[in-house]
Amino acid sequence: MLPRTSVKNWIKPWRPALRRPRKRRFDEAKTHYQEAVKLAEQLQPHDQRLATALDHLGNQYLGQDFPAANAAYSRELKVVEELYGPQSSAVAQPLQSLGTSAIIQKDYPSALKFYSRAVEVTEKTYGEGNDKVAESLRILSRVYLVQKQFDQAEPVLLRAVKIDESLFGRDGRGLLLPLSTLCSVYDAWGKPEKSEPCDRQLLSVLEKQWGENSLQLLSTLKSEAQALRSLGRMTEATAVEQRIKSIQATAMNQN
Repeated sequence: MLPRTSVKNWIKPWRPALRRPRKRRFDEAKTHYQEAVKLAEQLQPHDQRLATALDHLGNQYLGQDFPAANAAYSRELKVVEELYGPQSSAVAQPLQSLGTSAIIQKDYPSALKFYSRAVEVTEKTYGEGNDKVAESLRILSRVYLVQKQFDQAEPVLLRAVKIDESLFGRDGRGLLLPLSTLCSVYDAWGKPEKSEPCDRQLLSVLEKQWGENSLQLLSTLKSEAQALRSLGRMTEATAVEQRIKSIQATAMNQN
């Protein structure tokens, strides 16, 4: 399930990686991935398994030991470049891992560099109209969102939404992530004139996936009602609020 959420949750999707596990569990996981890297190194010639093991190892260090995490991701990037070439779309994964590490450390210029290169290689491989390009754009938007540079994030997310619309339609499930992020940006930015039509489109996506009376719609309906009131469209806002109550009442009766 993926209900509408706040921009704070969209812009920090890596937070679970930063929850400090018990030291014993961390040490055990780290040891397992170190062993996986050693085993993959023994394979000649090297293949994707080494890159995958390095990425998992870097994830274990993320939030615990940034130099070690960056070393694993940098080595992963080198391995992928050797396997597939520096312009292959395969380099996007280690670049995005390096970008995430940089963002957490508030090294925003480096994060922007890594994420932008990931977009570039993905676009060169697949062309503009591909969902992998849209996803790389959504990830790129993080570097602007964590800095609350909503005017910079908007065109990046609009481009991602446009790509996915061309592939999945205006209410296709593939729109859920970029469109939800864009609507949350408009909420945080205080742009009800943009938030309201964004919410309406997002509702059509959610309705198609979950049905018109699903609880999954509530957070987006609440956002739409708030935007309508901010725009002075009180009658429409009241109608949306009545729909919220109806959905809640139906859910209670079913329980």
